Amino acid sequence: MLILYNLLFPFVAVLYLFLFLMSPRRSLLKNILSEIRERLGLYPNALFQEMSHHHPLWFHAASVGEVKLLCALLPQFKDRKILVTTSSTLGRDLARQIPEITWALIAPLDFYPLTSRAMRKISPQALILVETEIWPNLITSSNHHGVPLFLINGRISDKSFPRYRYVKSFLKQLLSRIQLICVQTEAAKQRFLGLGALPQSIHV
Repeated sequence: MLILYNLLFPFVAVLYLFLFLMSPRRSLLKNILSEIRERLGLYPNALFQEMSHHHPLWFHAASVGEVKLLCALLPQFKDRKILVTTSSTLGRDLARQIPEITWALIAPLDFYPLTSRAMRKISPQALILVETEIWPNLITSSNHHGVPLFLINGRISDKSFPRYRYVKSFLKQLLSRIQLICVQTEAAKQRFLGLGALPQSIHV
């Protein structure tokens, strides 16, 4: 299924961009040319070298809300270099204002050649996903490059859980690669277990 996901991804990405250009929200793309290199994971070579030298803790947070969540956690890692990637420019810009964060970037699109290249060049000490950032190629790249993988504040809502169950076999492959899944409630734990997460990996 991951192969099919990667084969379809470029076409879906182009279709999504076309629909966005036709929508009233197209004004949000005014800086797209300056963002496209980041979304392709084409960060400057000097930046890659700097990050790989320090082997940062790589946190991936979707946007502003998830970045704010990290503010309570990052003071625990004062002696580490921290990379935060986001899926939005707003999240990235907020992350750049947080003193504990060394680098803040837009994450590469979840296409295996892009995520694998970024993982290899950044050489992080670990990848920490925030909430439900369960991206197949980011997880697979982490696994293939031997990077420990964790998920914090894991959440699956009552509304989304039935939809996730349709792809349970696929999710099971991904969740089983996560070494530690931290959740807030027993209900969240049961949802992750129901989707194939390993019991020993979940901590409430």
